[in-house]
Amino acid sequence: MIINPDKISDILRETAELYILPRHNALEDHEISTKSSATDLVTQADIESEAHLERILPDLFPGSVLIGEEGVSRGEHDIGLLADEERPVWVVDPVDGTRNFVNGKPEFGMMLSLNIGGRVEYGWIYNVLAGEMAAVERGSGSYLDGVRMSVRKRTADCVLADLSGYIHPGFFPKDLRDAIHEAGAQVSSYRSLHCSAHEYLNTAKGEADFVVMSKVNPWDHLSGTLLVEEAGGVAMNWQREPYIDYITQVGLITACNEDIWRKSFDLFIKKLI
Repeated sequence: MIINPDKISDILRETAELYILPRHNALEDHEISTKSSATDLVTQADIESEAHLERILPDLFPGSVLIGEEGVSRGEHDIGLLADEERPVWVVDPVDGTRNFVNGKPEFGMMLSLNIGGRVEYGWIYNVLAGEMAAVERGSGSYLDGVRMSVRKRTADCVLADLSGYIHPGFFPKDLRDAIHEAGAQVSSYRSLHCSAHEYLNTAKGEADFVVMSKVNPWDHLSGTLLVEEAGGVAMNWQREPYIDYITQVGLITACNEDIWRKSFDLFIKKLI
């Protein structure tokens, strides 16, 4: 069966219009709750968006199933389905950057991917407030609102002081965070947007050089890594292997080219593992 990426894009836009945008800067206290910790938030926008997509998407690809961040959190979706090479799997993060969304910040978005034969083949990232839709199909390039995307062009003589990107020291063990900050002082700039959707989108646009991740839940990375790869970049785990094991928790680096990947790994990770 052939997937129409534009149709999926329209479904994401419709979902945002129905369940996310009406709650932007308008969440009631009872619409916000916590999951694993006081900072791990979930809202009715997350829950209702994911439920809406679960009602619609599997019917578009017969035999497919959907797993989502919220369904996995509740124990209702089986993340192990990603290892099933016979069944197509939709993977959704209905509101990536929920804490930003709750606090009225603009860095939140929707992330969706479709795995076929055990690997991600399609992906979408929707920057909800800006109305930007990024869509990618393996082997066909990455597009932002229909325009081909390209990562930042860097040559081999590029030095660390020229680089900028994303890393979240708070996701590393406390005893390693000082080392992350010290390493970060060697690049032009580093920060975390607390939103994988925007970090990957910016990297695929050519606005950043690297994204270093220590948490690799698949809904946060499947669409983003493919988006950057099809825009000319690379994505590998900390063992320098392709990002294909979506269940094992091994750190991940996505970069505009292999040389920048290596520089990012050597700077931030090599001495820590």
